[in-house]
Amino acid sequence: MNLASPSSRRTGAIFSLRLSVLLAMFSLLLACCALSAASISAGAAERADLHLSSSSNTLLSLLGESGAPAITLQSLPASPSGDWSNSLQPATDLVCFLTGGKSIPVVIFGTPGTVTGGNNMSITVQVNQVGGSVLVSCDHPGLLTPPGGSWPYTLNFPSGGSTSQSFTVSTSAVSSNTTVKIYACESDLDINNPANWQATNTCLVMQPAGP
Repeated sequence: MNLASPSSRRTGAIFSLRLSVLLAMFSLLLACCALSAASISAGAAERADLHLSSSSNTLLSLLGESGAPAITLQSLPASPSGDWSNSLQPATDLVCFLTGGKSIPVVIFGTPGTVTGGNNMSITVQVNQVGGSVLVSCDHPGLLTPPGGSWPYTLNFPSGGSTSQSFTVSTSAVSSNTTVKIYACESDLDINNPANWQATNTCLVMQPAGP
């Protein structure tokens, strides 16, 4: 025999109905959240794919037909103290130049570094890569005479050749010992502007020894 009153049975039925509705709404909310998260992930992946494949992408636009710009490696030494200096010549640690196929002078020196006026000396230039040419000059053009007789002198570095090339200059007699600065730059730069000098050194032209 059911002793619950009709009022109690109606209250229980209403409570069960409300609980079912709340559970249904909660399940729907969870489903919406899952769908939204999936849409966001798909959209992000699509945007990333479009960004990487875009022809306007800055990094991709820098690459040439070969897939990468021309890169040449040179080396610099660490000084005994462990400090670095702008005057260090290439030797052990790496430095990278994005050169675009140009020959850039990195070292210049005279052999011998000290010469008596009236004798010849050799000027050697080393570049980062072959396939181009450099300009060479000095600050005392009346004391050093290159092949052809005038400065600047164009020194070529043919493809497949050495990154080090030399040429012979004659020296004039001097009445006192004179330090001459020699320098080099890329062939398309103005060598008369000291700011363009990419390799410099000095040599000494001496007066003849006395009797």
